[in-house]
Amino acid sequence: MLIRQDAHYGNLHITDAGLVTLCDFDACGYGTPTHDITAVLFYG
Repeated sequence: MLIRQDAHYGNLHITDAGLVTLCDFDACGYGTPTHDITAVLFYG
């Protein structure tokens, strides 16, 4: 599965409607989605 590999709060954006988006896909690669979730928790 294609994942971000560089997910952190600097790449998260929340719209006025409460929609959370993750942008800045320059470090994409193949791996498991849990990698992105743990990266956000680690950097948080």
